[in-house]
Amino acid sequence: MSNPDKKISIAICGGGISGLSLAIGLLRYPHLSVHIYESAPAFSEIGAGISFGPNAMRAMNLINPSILRGYDRHRTENGSKEKKDSWFDFRWGMDTRSGKAGEWFHSTIAKATGQSSIHRVSLNRVYDWHWSCTGGSVCLIFKSFPRENGALCWA
Repeated sequence: MSNPDKKISIAICGGGISGLSLAIGLLRYPHLSVHIYESAPAFSEIGAGISFGPNAMRAMNLINPSILRGYDRHRTENGSKEKKDSWFDFRWGMDTRSGKAGEWFHSTIAKATGQSSIHRVSLNRVYDWHWSCTGGSVCLIFKSFPRENGALCWA
């Protein structure tokens, strides 16, 4: 007979956006013990801004609505009201023979989301806040941390 109190161990390879999002999604299941294994030596402030499209924003909400709420608090978006729903504007490149260089020719529209971005460090703070408030248990183990020295754990 199986032990109903025994936790199932889940290993997630990679502490990037997908790995962290998966871990948050799994927090709703108290019978799981989640460990994220990251090959980078640590998270750092080095990184770029990340843009999310409408599908990614819907996925955030499906995984856990607090991820999307945190993203919404920290994101930047198009400042112009006319461009609120624009995802991308396309312009002709440097074809000097056609005389169209720099002219607009198409916009991709994403109603209700438009284009938005967040810095990687700000997104990590959204994840940190989520873990500290959920009562779930996740351990993030960096390559540079020997097992005996521990890891970053939220419990």
